[in-house]
Amino acid sequence: MKKLTDTNNEIKHALCEINNSKLQTNIYTIADMRVKLIDWMYNPYKTIVNMAMKTWNNTSNKWSILSPEARFVVVKDVLDNKALPLALEHPTFSFSVDTISRAAFDQIARARIGIVFSSKGQKDDYLDDIGFILPTKFIRRDYGIVDAIRSIKQVYHELQHKDVPNWARRCVLPMYSEHSFIFSCNFMALKNLLAKRLETTEMEDVVAFAILTRAAVKAEFPLLANYLRPASDFAKRDLTTAFNGFSDIVSVPHSSDNRHKGFDSDKYPPIFNEPCTDIELVQSLIHCTLPKPNEWIEFTWDTLKCIDKSRFSAD
Repeated sequence: MKKLTDTNNEIKHALCEINNSKLQTNIYTIADMRVKLIDWMYNPYKTIVNMAMKTWNNTSNKWSILSPEARFVVVKDVLDNKALPLALEHPTFSFSVDTISRAAFDQIARARIGIVFSSKGQKDDYLDDIGFILPTKFIRRDYGIVDAIRSIKQVYHELQHKDVPNWARRCVLPMYSEHSFIFSCNFMALKNLLAKRLETTEMEDVVAFAILTRAAVKAEFPLLANYLRPASDFAKRDLTTAFNGFSDIVSVPHSSDNRHKGFDSDKYPPIFNEPCTDIELVQSLIHCTLPKPNEWIEFTWDTLKCIDKSRFSAD
């Protein structure tokens, strides 16, 4: 057995930043973002079926008396809002998110119900090696932004030798500093989160995060991922004004992406005559796509993907 001191040292090494790290500022774009599904329930469909059917007599394990195809029909009815949605709060997922801006995290972490975040600390960590996320607007011409960021990092580094604690010296770091976090949530919370964050009224790294998160779920649960859609696709209408508060008073910052028709640019003249996020550019950079409104699948038992079908067929 390991000695307690050895174990404590192991934990200490895992927790602590290396405080003598060299000053460096890597420049990233959304192409460098990574979202990984790190933990999930192997077969959430079983409990969805049992929870959805629990009100119908005393038998709790309805799964055991249904055929795989019948199990699928029950789950699909729940997903299609034809049954109580409570069972959709059962499937739980955990994700790691790396190389995203702190600004994007601040938007994403506004979600509260059914979700929990664990974020990279900054208060006491040494951040000499923290990078910077360059918005795509500045990829071809950065207007001196990169030089300015590196100068700011030099100021941050020099403050370490002037008896200034890290919580204070981090005041010079910009909102687009590199960030990372882990979050866990149930499926209903994830569906609600991505419904908003898949809309191009959001900034590009938030949209990239949402597309990559959906793709991570799709790799394990194609059926569930098929219901992770922009809110406008569920509504089948443009929601640009709905997602911009006080649009009747101050109009909207950006025009619609015209994913759905209905945005009235005369009534709501946009400040910038373009969507907040160029969805085609984002998709090309992250090598991951969001289905178009007419590309969502109406799954049947015959068209269900093998990875999902195997779970419906399990004991």
